Amino acid sequence: MTEPKSTKLYCHKIKKYYRHFYNSKFKVGLCSNENYPIVSVIVREALENEESNYWAWWINKEEYFTYIYFGKISVELCFAYGYKVKEEQGEGKLLRVVIEEQEEKPTT
Repeated sequence: MTEPKSTKLYCHKIKKYYRHFYNSKFKVGLCSNENYPIVSVIVREALENEESNYWAWWINKEEYFTYIYFGKISVELCFAYGYKVKEEQGEGKLLRVVIEEQEEKPTT
């Protein structure tokens, strides 16, 4: 069995939902003037038996997740000609993902 695809990112935690996924806390902070907490997460490809409403686009060349949204249709809207065209061209794949919140270790 191959290891599920995953990416470490930061995002806002708004009640029980995660939004605004980026590779730096600074970029996440630019997405809202509210005081939402910024958390560290692992975005991981969902296994067959896992439930999740989050979807993301896996970029094959750089090997990371982007366009991470609660709901498949939100990711589909990111592609002018549809995501299937990009999948057929080998650029990436639309996948159901799980968001795993990580504890940040303090830096010394």
